[in-house]
Parts: sequence; C-alpha cells; structure tokens
Amino acid sequence: MINGGFNVAKPWADAVGSNRPFRGNTGTVDDKGNLQRNLNDTNFNRMWEYNNRGVGSVVVAEPKQ
Repeated sequence: MINGGFNVAKPWADAVGSNRPFRGNTGTVDDKGNLQRNLNDTNFNRMWEYNNRGVGSVVVAEPKQ
C-alpha cells in the first residue's frame, strides 16, 4: 500500500547517466481492445505499469481471466 511518504507525481529520480526525468506510460488500446505497448518507444525511458493483483491494487476486484 502506498503511504504519504511516496511521491506519486515523481516516483523515481532522474536517470543517472542522462539526467532525463522519469517518463513512462501504461500503453494504449487498439480497435479490438487489446493493450499495445511499444517497448522500443524512445519517448519513454522507464518501467511499464504491471498488471498487479492484491491488496492496494486497482485491479484487485477484477476477475482473473
């Protein structure tokens, strides 16, 4: 669970080598409803949002497929 000490607006520091700020996204949905994630997109430099399940997860109420 995320508490008040976690910086939601800037969860990670700038990249050490390039000083680029954190930038990531959760992907987009195509016409068929499939999630599309381009792992080679140079506009984003950090981790992808993972489909977590469990306490504190937004998708915890969603049934497993």
